[in-house]
Amino acid sequence: MAQETLIKASPIPYTIVRATQFFEFVGGIAQSATEGQTVRLPSALMQPIVSDDVAAVMAEVALEEPLNDTIDLAGPEPIRMDDLVRTYLSAKQDARTVTTDARASYYGVAVDDRSLTPGDHPRLGQTRFEDWVKNSN
Repeated sequence: MAQETLIKASPIPYTIVRATQFFEFVGGIAQSATEGQTVRLPSALMQPIVSDDVAAVMAEVALEEPLNDTIDLAGPEPIRMDDLVRTYLSAKQDARTVTTDARASYYGVAVDDRSLTPGDHPRLGQTRFEDWVKNSN
């Protein structure tokens, strides 16, 4: 946020792109929440995106005129964090069990349905999580 404030205060034209969590980080999310064979996660809503979709939008934005504004970028559909990790572990044939725990945190931070979702009117990536996880095996 400090960097964005400095950019916005500068006379240099800009476009800031904020992206939601990447699909490629789901394994790390699972690992950070693992105790033994149990993965404890909240059911907070997320709208993750694949990094290839982020790269494509970044290339477009770099070639466009600066907007002097911020763009939110997210995946095409929202999904609950516990379901996201459950789907990922199942596709990877990982034996860990995902337990939904409303008190569980995301890397030590309490989250709710607005914490990990984009603002109003985001640009949406094209790749669905289920398609990505199926093809990433």
